Amino acid sequence: MHCGMDYHIHDNPVPKDGNCYATGGHLDPYKRGDQPPCNTTVPQTCQVGDISGKHGPVWTADGNFEVLYRDFFLSNVEDTIAFFGNRSVVVHLPDNKRINCGNFHLVSDGEEKKKKKKKEEAKEDQGC
Repeated sequence: MHCGMDYHIHDNPVPKDGNCYATGGHLDPYKRGDQPPCNTTVPQTCQVGDISGKHGPVWTADGNFEVLYRDFFLSNVEDTIAFFGNRSVVVHLPDNKRINCGNFHLVSDGEEKKKKKKKEEAKEDQGC
């Protein structure tokens, strides 16, 4: 039997030791709380970070999961209450155990160009 797994944006980034439990609670800037449970038909009433509540859980039998959707309640604009660029995403088993987590990192076009240039310079230094 394969059960759906919930996933959420959590308040804190994953620390260097990889402890998913150190990421704090769900991103909930409006203090909605966990009850009543989120309803996918009215996503505007869910916690901002309750992705699976708004869009459905992870369903996978083969270990792969890919989904594309728009979330109108999260923000990629820094200094806004729903900004998630400095937070983490956590995947939970049906018993709420945290099994996987990772950090978001906001990268601007300028940063990408700098990284690419540094890589090219490093290659030139190595004679490649």
